[in-house]
Formats: sequence, C-alpha cells, structure tokens
Amino acid sequence: MQRNCSDPKSIFGDFDTLHACYDEFGGSPSNSTFARLVNACVNDYCNSPFPWIGGCAAWQGPTGRNFAVRETAFFLSRFTYFDSPAACEGVVGDPSSDIAGPGVYTSYMIQMAFVLFLWFLIQVSSAIIKISRHLRLPERPVLRAWRHRFPTGARLLHRIFHRHHAVLKHTLIEFHEAQCFFLIAAQLAILIAQGDAAVLGSYTLRSALQNMTTSYLVSTIGILPVVIAMWSLQMAHESCVCTMLLSVTTVALSEAAMYKSKGLSVRGQMATVDYRGWPASCGGHAPPLIYCGLATEGTGPIAFPSAFLKASNPICLTIFGVTVLLWQCGGSSFSKWVREEWL
Repeated sequence: MQRNCSDPKSIFGDFDTLHACYDEFGGSPSNSTFARLVNACVNDYCNSPFPWIGGCAAWQGPTGRNFAVRETAFFLSRFTYFDSPAACEGVVGDPSSDIAGPGVYTSYMIQMAFVLFLWFLIQVSSAIIKISRHLRLPERPVLRAWRHRFPTGARLLHRIFHRHHAVLKHTLIEFHEAQCFFLIAAQLAILIAQGDAAVLGSYTLRSALQNMTTSYLVSTIGILPVVIAMWSLQMAHESCVCTMLLSVTTVALSEAAMYKSKGLSVRGQMATVDYRGWPASCGGHAPPLIYCGLATEGTGPIAFPSAFLKASNPICLTIFGVTVLLWQCGGSSFSKWVREEWL
C-alpha cells in the first residue's frame, strides 16, 4: 500500500485508491509524501486549468495538507468526494442542458398549467350544464312560438355549454395523448443517457450529481400532468382503451427512469475526459478536482424541496392506481375491449 500511495499513476488512477491512501495517511503531517504528491498535482493543474473541468478560482499555491476526502449525503444517495475549498472553487458543475435547459422546465410547467386550465373549464361547463337544466329563464313573447324549432332561454344555454363541454373534453384527450408521446420520448432519452455516461458529458462529480438529480426531477414532475389528465378524463367518462394504455406506458417509463436515477453510482455516471495533456505530477491522469463535491452541501438544481418531490410520487401513484381501478371497473374495461376487438 505504501508503494502505491507514493506513485502518482496509482494515486490518481481512480478515486478508490485516492480514498484509501487518504485513510492511511490522513492523520500524517502535511509534509508527508502523499500530501506533497496531491498538492503538487493540484498546483500544476491550477497553473493551466482545463476548461471542461475548471476550478482553482481561489487557489494560491499549496499551503500544507489543505485537502480532505469526505463523505456526505445529497438527496438521492451518499457518496465520498475530494474537498479542497480553494482548488474546488469554480469547478464545472452545471447539469446538461439537454435535460435541464430552460425549455425543458418551461415545457413541463406549460403542460401542467394547460391541463389544470382545461380541467377547470371542464368542471365549470359541467356545472353550468347541470344548473341550466333547472333554470327557467324569461323568454320574449315573440320567441315563444319558435321554442319548439329553435332553443331559447335555458335550453339554448344548455345546448351551448353542452357543445363547449364536448369540445373541451376532446381537446383534453388530444393534448393528453400528445404529452404522453412527448414524455415517453423524454424518459427513453433519460434511460439511454443513464446507461452511457458519455451522453450527458458529466466530466466532474458535481455535474454527475446535478444530472442525476435533474433526471429524477424531470421523471417526477413529468408524471403530474399525466395523472391529472387521466383523472379528469376518467371523471368525465372519456377514458378509452388506447388512451389508458398510453398513459400507463408513460407512467411506467417515468417510474423506471426515476428509480434508476436513485440506484445509480455517482462516480459511475462520470464520463472519461479524452485528454493527454494532464500534468506529469498527476501521473497522466485527471487531477482529483474532478471529484470535488458540491459548492454548497445539500443544494442542487431543483427549486422544489426534496420532501415535496419524495411525497408527490406516492400521491401520484395512488391517484394513478385509483384511476386505473375505476376505469377497469367501469364500462370501458380492458377485458371487455379485448373480448370485443380480438376474441
């Protein structure tokens, strides 16, 4: 072990060796061989930082053993990281714009707002239809003779909102199917990216953490508009077999992507930087700055509290299960559709 911890190629070849060497020499004086090797590597790198990694914003040269290897928890899992406040300052840690760009969040917020707006209009039109059945609006005498040929008063109000109600339900069905196809494509992209670290280009531990958290967030909030639309359609008795199967597929893929995000190894999501210009003092490997932790522990790219994210999924799944159960017990059950269409 002593031989490996004296060789830069071995120390910086992987994080496990760096961690093991730190555990062995962590209590040694700052002038130990291991501390000098780490400081020399960081110092040489900070003289010419690599743009895809960054860092060294507050680095002013080695000042003893000013680094540590620590363990912490961040939203999804526990992990170990390299800690050097001066060297880690400015390390790249933004999530990939492919899954966390402004357009991604905006599209999900628009979906949610539009589904809620349609749900509200459907409820209002349904209430007006029910009320209009009991209304007796005054009619002008000249129109009484035409009441059997043309609707007037309450009958006219009922007919207008009945048509509007049907149009709103059809609009919700079309929008719901469109958002399901969009979410299926998004969740498949996330699952593919989780299987290949090079897809998102997470070259630092910070970026890997942000991408994992963002993937979890996107998968979680993506279920919300789907479940709300499913519930609204079921309550309006407009859930057909194709729409229900499409919804179930969307929710299943979102759940798979979400739970896979929770079970991933953070360092396993880091992509290898294909670069041959690393300092010789680092043994030809990337400096330990790629393993720097988050700038502020316990924070991330999400604007929602972690408690809300963890609680929203069980609630959505409960509503989803009740909706499927109501649909199965209703007139548009899957078994009835199979018997009528295929048997």
